[in-house]
Parts: sequence; structure tokens; C-alpha cells
Amino acid sequence: MGTAASSFLNPIAAELEGAGPKPTAKVLARRARQRRQILVMIGASYLVDAFVLLIYAHAGTIPATIGPAFAICGLIFVAGSIALSETGFNERFRDHYLVAPQSIINMVIMLAFTWIAPEVGVMFLCTLFVVFSFSSLRSTPLQTAFVWTAMALGLAGLFLLTDKPIAMPHGNYIERFATMMVFILTIGRCMFIGIFSSAMRQSLYKSGVELKEAYKRIEELAELDELTGSLNRRCIMGVLDEEIARAHRS
Repeated sequence: MGTAASSFLNPIAAELEGAGPKPTAKVLARRARQRRQILVMIGASYLVDAFVLLIYAHAGTIPATIGPAFAICGLIFVAGSIALSETGFNERFRDHYLVAPQSIINMVIMLAFTWIAPEVGVMFLCTLFVVFSFSSLRSTPLQTAFVWTAMALGLAGLFLLTDKPIAMPHGNYIERFATMMVFILTIGRCMFIGIFSSAMRQSLYKSGVELKEAYKRIEELAELDELTGSLNRRCIMGVLDEEIARAHRS
């Protein structure tokens, strides 16, 4: 697996490697590459959902303009995020992924289109679930609480302060096909998030094992002479101190 792929699947280890007062140019480039990969996937997700909206439009469920408008909003968000990332704006913050702001923007887009096109509201709500499931992989507890609160308030406003009939279309064959695609894509994205999380855990476990082996090797080098393999002076003096202390006790 290449450097880009391994750093993407093991973001926490990559963050630890780049931890410090001033990250190196290599670390900054890797961070930018990771952000670019994630944002490209988000853009692709918007395009896939826009295609499903076109199927609903073909069935006569929603106007034909909803799909392109949704894609344009998503791509503008992605393009703006990539532009900020490439200029180094994200590096001003401890969370250089800007998880909370990006989650909030995605939430606003989903809730806005649920209000605009409630006839296919189930699709936007499913996508909203995927957005927050993915962002939770990188969120701190405080960020998670903040984003969850914002989402709860947004959903409360949508369901309690409006009378929009949020629906799950299934009136004809095309609508049923499009709704089936919504659930298939949602489940597929959730499975990808599970694979992503599993890869993170495996990579972190491997990193932990490597750190233990490195620490054990450091301990050996601190006690043994590298040339002869015998105990060095530091180790011998330590053993003598222990024996003297034992002799005094007994």
C-alpha cells in the first residue's frame, strides 16, 4: 500500500507523526492530500445523489431542476473547501480537517433540500445520516456534541416548525427503483465507513506493536554493548546498585 493510501487509512498515526509545534513540508503535503481525497469522495457522493434525483424527476416526483441544483451546491462546497485547503487555511486550526464546520454545512444543504423537495425527503435524511457517521470518525467528543446538537435543532425546526410532508416515494415503478437505490447507496456508504474504521483500528494496532518492539530494542541497546553484546557499564552499575540494596535489606 502506498504512502497516500496508508496515511488515508491510518489518519491518527499520520497525525501523531506530524505532531509538533511546526509540521514539516512533507507532513503538510500529506495532510493536504488526505483532505483532498476526502473532499473528492464527498463531491462524488453529491453527484451520485444528484443522479438519483434525476431518476425521481423522470418519474415526475420532483422538478427536473432539483438534481442539478443539489449537485451544484455540493460541488461549490467541495470546490471552496479544496481551495481553502490548498492555500493552507486549514493548517491554522488544530483540527485541520475542519470536521465541525464541514458537517454543519453539509447538514444545512441536506435540510434545505429536504424543505425544498420534501417529496424525496427520505433521500436527504439518509445522506445526512451518512455525513455524520463519517464525520464521527474524526470528531472529538466536544465536536460530536456540538454537531449533534446542531443537527437535533435543525431536524426539530424541519419537523416541528414546518408542515412539509416529508415522504418516501413509492407510487410507481420508477419511484420504487429510485428509493431502492437510495437505501442501497446508504447501506453501501455505511459499509465503507465500517471498512474505513476497521482499517484504522488495524493500522493503529500494527503501529502499537511496532512501537512496543522499538521500545524493547531501545532498552536492549541501553543495556548491551553493540559491538560485543555484553552488558555495558550503565547496566552493570544498575545491577550492582540493586544487589547492594538487596544485601542491605537481608
